[in-house]
Amino acid sequence: MVMADTAAAIRLVRPEDQAPVDFRDAVRARLEQDAMSHARAAREIGISAPAFTQWLNGNYPSEHRALTAKIDRWLRVRVERQLEIDAAPEVPGFRMTPTAKRIVATLKYAQTFGDMVEVYGLPGTSKTFTARHYRDENPNVWIATIVPDCAATQPALDEIAETVGAGVGLGLGTRKLARNICAKIEKTRGLLIVDEAQHLTITALEEIRSLHDRTGIGLALMGSIVLHSRLTAGSRAEHMAQLFSRIGVRLSIRQPSAGDIGAILDAWKVRGAEERAYLGEIGVKAGALRVMTKAIRLAFATADDGHPTLEDFQAAWRQIGAYE
Repeated sequence: MVMADTAAAIRLVRPEDQAPVDFRDAVRARLEQDAMSHARAAREIGISAPAFTQWLNGNYPSEHRALTAKIDRWLRVRVERQLEIDAAPEVPGFRMTPTAKRIVATLKYAQTFGDMVEVYGLPGTSKTFTARHYRDENPNVWIATIVPDCAATQPALDEIAETVGAGVGLGLGTRKLARNICAKIEKTRGLLIVDEAQHLTITALEEIRSLHDRTGIGLALMGSIVLHSRLTAGSRAEHMAQLFSRIGVRLSIRQPSAGDIGAILDAWKVRGAEERAYLGEIGVKAGALRVMTKAIRLAFATADDGHPTLEDFQAAWRQIGAYE
């Protein structure tokens, strides 16, 4: 919750007040509450870190109306955002849905037996969310997320090296990066999860496969249907044979199950039959499980009494731009 003295300072202070002590106290309280350094706050405000520190200590050497006005605006925005967060409904945590159980079982197999697996399917089916849960519940599990600019071998290895703590940013070549990664993960009986792996080039995929071969740890390639299409399309080609043949388990997630949707609705305490039926219909659409959850959150946040009706869910679904 927002501290009372912070809110009071927000209401009272104006730039012409020349930064009274209570305003500085409010800024200090905000920094402490958000665990924010002076440097980070200064970047958000748009001033230098030394100037911010001097102002905070009452030692700013020159006229500071303009600087105080910037800090005033920053603090107001920070407090308003916190108020919005506090007013929003609490989002339920991880739920072990039927699909999540299948994903966890696949990841556990890969880590236990040091095998290579593939988890692929439509977006919004909780693949990443479940992988993070598995990482948080098990030792020596790393998730490297591949964005499009990490598609090539060097940036992909950079991402993995940073994820496992093997050193990065030293201008290392691919061979040295691979050695460092292997030294870090071998003999750990760990699991490397490569998320959004559909972005990787074939050469990068082969390099990551070699990390698995050299260390014996589990490797999970996780991504969209595009990932599986690329792997299977080249399964008979000579340059794909080693990669394709090493995948021990392939888990396909085509759409959320009724059990997945039911678990989410139970977590949100959606009880009405009409509401559950409506959300159940949209939840099975391609990629809709993630968007359905966002619509539920919006409906709870905007409902007059915090208890959304069918109309609230329908309005939320339309508002977020989802398809019918």
